[in-house]
Amino acid sequence: MDGGVPQTRVGELDAATLVDHVEGPGLALVEVHAPDCGPCHLMSAVVDRVAAKCPGVRVARLDASTQGPLAQALGVVALPTLMLFRDGALLVSRAGALPEHILVGLLEKARSLETPVR
Repeated sequence: MDGGVPQTRVGELDAATLVDHVEGPGLALVEVHAPDCGPCHLMSAVVDRVAAKCPGVRVARLDASTQGPLAQALGVVALPTLMLFRDGALLVSRAGALPEHILVGLLEKARSLETPVR
């Protein structure tokens, strides 16, 4: 996962766009955050850098302050939460901030899976 321009810009998700974002082929990362969450701001900066380093990974955010019922339906109990999907299946859901190198490593491992998850 070398440097490059991300395939998809980091945008905001809602109920209408979440399914399309996570159900497509390949990897999709969802960062669940809130504007008044300090650790979320730190994680957002990491996610932005990782999006630039990992072309082909769909990356988007879900604002829990405006999309609370959706965040609850996804099982989010703390912010920030990162959710990684591959081929529409949830691989990882983790609350708390991650260092950039750990997130890149997680994406590399998920990408290296030999068969589709479904």
